[in-house]
Amino acid sequence: MTKIVAIGGTGQLVAYHYLQLYLLGVIPDAFDVVVVDTDAIIGGIVRIQSFLDLLRVSEGDSSAIGAAIPTVSTLRIPAPEGNAFELLSGQKDVPAQHPAHAFFDRESAQQPLAQGLYARPALSAVVPRKQLSDTLLMPSRESMTVAVGSIIGGTSGGLIAPTIDRMKSLTFDHEIKTRLRAVLFGQYFEPDEERGIQAIRLQSNELAVMKTLEESLDRLDLYRIIGGPDSPKSKRMTEKEKDKNMPWPEHEDHPVWDGVKSLDFLLTDTVMPFRDRFEDREVASLNARFSLKDSRERLKSGLSVARALIKHRVLEKMAAEPFLGFLWGEKLPALISHYWRTAARSGGGWDRVQNFVSAVHGHMDSLWTGQGDEWGVADVFPALTNIHAVKPGRVAEVKWPDAAIAPNFDRRVFVSADETAKRAAAVLLFWGLRTGV
Repeated sequence: MTKIVAIGGTGQLVAYHYLQLYLLGVIPDAFDVVVVDTDAIIGGIVRIQSFLDLLRVSEGDSSAIGAAIPTVSTLRIPAPEGNAFELLSGQKDVPAQHPAHAFFDRESAQQPLAQGLYARPALSAVVPRKQLSDTLLMPSRESMTVAVGSIIGGTSGGLIAPTIDRMKSLTFDHEIKTRLRAVLFGQYFEPDEERGIQAIRLQSNELAVMKTLEESLDRLDLYRIIGGPDSPKSKRMTEKEKDKNMPWPEHEDHPVWDGVKSLDFLLTDTVMPFRDRFEDREVASLNARFSLKDSRERLKSGLSVARALIKHRVLEKMAAEPFLGFLWGEKLPALISHYWRTAARSGGGWDRVQNFVSAVHGHMDSLWTGQGDEWGVADVFPALTNIHAVKPGRVAEVKWPDAAIAPNFDRRVFVSADETAKRAAAVLLFWGLRTGV
């Protein structure tokens, strides 16, 4: 399975969009993704991670009924305490003759490292690579491994080069045949001068990281650079990137959307040859598998089905329908029946699961809207007011999986009738989103 290592805030954002596109069926194949940051993990990524876990049919398996599903691992590394002087010297009061003075002016050196030394001074690693375990970084066999993050400062600026280098070492140590690639974000947004983020610092960081990559990462197969000093700049709304219903970029050539398409290209391309010169390995242009316009249509289609399943109480209507197959097709009723039988086995008999259909509907509602501070699946996607009308015949047209190919009952997963109902609800939402109408 292909692997994504997303580092820092920009890496998180690209991985988040890519996971959204998978749920909507725009991305057809499963993948592994590791998200690393010193800041909080985006709530939508956490929600998708737990939602995908509900689809698994057995413990330790990465498949649902009818589909392989991504694995999502997240690691939030605590930001170090103290300032640059204190961490470099191990002392609260650094002597005037200490070597740290050669690298940091007083203002930069006294900046708290919890702020990430964001673009000040020119490239400083905020956290050491050793805080990322080899288990997380282990590349995929016979596949693509792509790192994504910014090279202008903060978490990713200091981590991306040593992280890729470690993955390269792991390929040698474990005799793994893989191709290592990277999506690197240069300066793609207007710097906030009031926060001390200066354009000249961003450019300096970008140059320093690229030089490090060129000199140390001889096995970096391909890379794509997004942004740069001469590229058009977008306005980055860092806090809104963490909000529920975060909107998608407005136009096709937005840097973040370019990064999403670049990630997909580097994960799926199998024909571009290895080039000797590092500068020749840059992917200057690409043919994307999807567009923003088409993705928006899939978004509307998927949300329409998911909302209709809940709003029109589809399962309860199915349970009372005398002409079940004629109106709802064969696969959806068979899928519900499969989970109902599983609930009877895990719950201790049919007499204890008579309200199974209502339980599934309730779980669909709570999974979709969320409970308390927990995000709902609806919060993961941009808010839409204009959606399609969905009639019963359209629901039957969804590509529901064939329950006949479902694996054996695993008591470690289906621990109770209620847990089975919750997992059934997740499966219905998943396929409704993924195939739409």
